[in-house]
Amino acid sequence: MNLRKEKRRSVEPDEIDITSLLDVLVILLVFLLKSFNSSDLTVDLIDNLALPYSYSETLPKNGVVLQTDAKKNIYLNNKLVTNLNRSTASTVIVNKLKEIEKDLPPRAGKKDDDSKLINLVLDQRLAYQDIDQLLKIVERAGFNKYKLLTQGKE
Repeated sequence: MNLRKEKRRSVEPDEIDITSLLDVLVILLVFLLKSFNSSDLTVDLIDNLALPYSYSETLPKNGVVLQTDAKKNIYLNNKLVTNLNRSTASTVIVNKLKEIEKDLPPRAGKKDDDSKLINLVLDQRLAYQDIDQLLKIVERAGFNKYKLLTQGKE
């Protein structure tokens, strides 16, 4: 019985070339960063709405969504409310916004005015006087902060 310990030869591990693995990881990282969107706001667009193109560094925040198509139909949170051409449109929109305002949850640590944010999704074919009229109506309802949502080029 030979109890001698054999001297183990030190075996150097073969070097592994990870260059191709790093190339794949960099490509994946680039695609993931390109498709990353940190905004949690999603807007279901109404039919036949043509958005203007724009590029912005700031992200939209959650709030009431007012959409207007080329026929001047007004939608609040995807529900048809009225048409801007009607004589009672201003009163109807203000009343509906005040109803929605009651249901808005208070935002922790924010001023009361911060919860009165409205996201405007306007058709690019609307005239400027129609947009101005909408902004005045929204302000009269107490929503003095707004974001104009546009379509970004991808």
